[in-house]
Amino acid sequence: MNVLEILKPAIFPKDRIISGVTKRNLDLFPNRGFTLSHVGISEEEFQKKLLVFSNFLGVDVSNLRFNNQIHSDRIIIADETQKIEDADALITKRTNIVLIVKIADCAGILIYEPIVKCIAAIHSGWKGSKENIVGKTIKLLQKQYQAMPSSMMVYISPMAQAKNYEVGAEFLDFFPSEVIYNINDKLYYDNQKMILKQLKDAGVKSENIEYSDLCTIDNIDLHSYRRDREHSGRMAAFICMK
Repeated sequence: MNVLEILKPAIFPKDRIISGVTKRNLDLFPNRGFTLSHVGISEEEFQKKLLVFSNFLGVDVSNLRFNNQIHSDRIIIADETQKIEDADALITKRTNIVLIVKIADCAGILIYEPIVKCIAAIHSGWKGSKENIVGKTIKLLQKQYQAMPSSMMVYISPMAQAKNYEVGAEFLDFFPSEVIYNINDKLYYDNQKMILKQLKDAGVKSENIEYSDLCTIDNIDLHSYRRDREHSGRMAAFICMK
C-alpha cells in the first residue's frame, strides 16, 4: 500500500504532535478518492478506510475519535471509548487519541495548547462559524483543562475561499460586513477571515495561527462538495498528542 498524501501543518512541534489533512488520493482510491465519510460508500468500505488511516498513522483504529457532524456548536470531550455522537468539535488531554473532523469546503481547525497539553479538532462551515463553535471550543478548553488561549497553536485547513463562495443576502444578517464582499452584485463570504477573527477575539495570538490559502473548490487534489456534489468524499483534518 502506498503512503497517503496529506497536508502537514508546520506550526505544531513534530516531536509532540501528529497532525494533517488528508488529500483525495485519487491514484490510490479511484473514483471517489480517499474519504473518511459514510457518504457514497458502504459500511465495509468505510471500515477498510479507517484501517488504512490508522495504519498510516501507526495507531490502533480504536484510538480514532470522530463524530456525526451536523453543522452545530456541540463539542465532545473525547476521553473515553469512541461513541459516535452528533457534534462538530472534539477536545482531549489524552495522548495517542486521534481527533478527526471531516471536511469538504468547510474548515477544519486544529488546536494544541502546550502548557497544559490538550488538543481540539473543530469543523466549522458557515453554520458553525455563525454559532462561533471556534470560540466556544476555546472556552471549553479553558474550563475543562485550564488551557490558555495565548499559548494555543492553531492550524486552519483549506476550505472554500471567498472568491468562490457565493452566498445569499441572508448572510448580511449572519455576519459582520468585513467578511461579506459584493462583487458585480453577487455576495461572497469569507469563512477563513471570520474564523481568524473568532480565534483572535478568543485570545489566540496572530503569530500562533497557521492557515492554508488553498481553495477546496479550485484544487482538484482536495475534496469539494460545492464542486463535486454527491460524488464528493470528505478529507480528514486530524491531530494527536504523542
